[in-house]
Amino acid sequence: MMIRRRFLGSLLASGTLLVLACAAPASPAPSASEPTGPSGTLTVGIASDIISGDFHLATGGGNWPLTTYVPQGLTGTSPATGELVPMLATEWKALENGKVWEFRLRKGVEFHNGEPFTASAVKYTFERLLDPATKAGTRPQVAPVYDSIEIVDDYTVRFTLKAPNAIIPTLFGGQAIFPPKYTQSVGAEEFAKRPIGTGPYKLVGRRPGEVIVLEGFEKFWNTDKKQGPTRSQFKEVIQRIIPEDQTRIAALQTKEVGLIVNVPTASVKRLESSPNLKVQYVSSDQPIALLINSMAEADPKTGQPNPFRDKRVRQAVNYAVDVDNIAKKLLTGKERRSTGLGYASLGFDASIKPYSYDPPKAKELLAQAGYGNGFTTAIFDPTGRWPGSKEVSEAIGGYLGAVGIKASVQPAEYAVVAQNLLEKKLYGLSFWGQSGGPEPVTMLTFFYRSGPKAVRGVYQGSPEMDTLLDQALAEVDAEKRAALIKRMHRMYIDDAADLFLFFNVFAFAHDTTLVRWENTEFETTTGAAPYWALSPAR
Repeated sequence: MMIRRRFLGSLLASGTLLVLACAAPASPAPSASEPTGPSGTLTVGIASDIISGDFHLATGGGNWPLTTYVPQGLTGTSPATGELVPMLATEWKALENGKVWEFRLRKGVEFHNGEPFTASAVKYTFERLLDPATKAGTRPQVAPVYDSIEIVDDYTVRFTLKAPNAIIPTLFGGQAIFPPKYTQSVGAEEFAKRPIGTGPYKLVGRRPGEVIVLEGFEKFWNTDKKQGPTRSQFKEVIQRIIPEDQTRIAALQTKEVGLIVNVPTASVKRLESSPNLKVQYVSSDQPIALLINSMAEADPKTGQPNPFRDKRVRQAVNYAVDVDNIAKKLLTGKERRSTGLGYASLGFDASIKPYSYDPPKAKELLAQAGYGNGFTTAIFDPTGRWPGSKEVSEAIGGYLGAVGIKASVQPAEYAVVAQNLLEKKLYGLSFWGQSGGPEPVTMLTFFYRSGPKAVRGVYQGSPEMDTLLDQALAEVDAEKRAALIKRMHRMYIDDAADLFLFFNVFAFAHDTTLVRWENTEFETTTGAAPYWALSPAR
């Protein structure tokens, strides 16, 4: 506890920690006669910072240190089953063949500042999201679909769409809900510094690039861990941003932190053999890939034609890399090969096999495409966002070099890579995690729409893919929508839209003298730690 006080004390003394609320000092462990409740401080070593405190701007998975804990949407994904579950909405239904959707809202929920959650908050959230001045990250997905929202009563909202759409429970349901009175009173800039939500944790302090401080919200409504996050058993959670793996490990070994994320595989055995340290593996149905920029017609630096616009080159890249060996040597070895769609997603086709490791085939395809002598490209790596991404990217560069493609790894902060992807500025290959979860059409629209219509994708796409996406969006019948998704799945695998890698397995390590990790089933698509399943070691 002395380390924690020195750390925060130094930030307060320098005037660099933004304190948002009066965080109570860590409480001692209660005696058997004392009532149970949140107590103590959990200090966590995380690998990267959030992009923004504004939920409309912090839309990528790398913002999990904020968005997993502070805001909530109308719906969510069960961390235990991967299924769509009620959150701030208790039920929903399609009307008029999917052109109108009605959501019934949960009663008795409060925002962290005491403002009540009602239909007005939902209406305000979507109006703010759709305002071009907000620059919301999901506006390109929502605006083409949304027509209007009606408040039926305090706990019922009804969305009218421009056309029938089947994925509204995930597309609209997943948007973080804002408190209207608070947000309007403080303005966008101040809200980004002092965000308020309905989630299990309040943000009470932040120093960008160094620390994010959360406090358990004792009025949080959920008590079912299978449905989602529950009330915190820690009074306070200090998330220290420590990008370097070995520095993060050292902080755990010296008890500066009680938990670390993104444990590098090379360090797992050492940590597992250390007294009082334990490694936890958490699976994910998030497909990891190197996004291939086939959208750009030419290299922006040289003006030379973009080799990746040729399907044979993209296929060659997939054949050139021994993904299984990379996972075995550089990661946990527990990773499953990915074919670009979450294995828990509607329409996932297990019969689709990943590309095999076949360097002669890769060379043959490159020669057929006119690149027998290879070419030069870049691999952009968002530092610290996904476990082992730098090492994996470097290994991929080695495999590509063996077939004549000279690939240089260019590390950058996650926020930089994310923004450059949105602006279509990354030419070459980009290490990235796509979305898993129950409804994949949102992800497919995000990455595989043709040209500029793709929100974060850099795939050139095709009219046929766009047509299938439009049909899937409009198809309310889940069985028929699954059939359309299967067709798209096979199409972009055959077209080698990306260099398909694996499903992540996240390794966490904790000090058992400081932290108790409950043996609960948990799956993460973002790398978020289940703080609500952790408690002070007694």
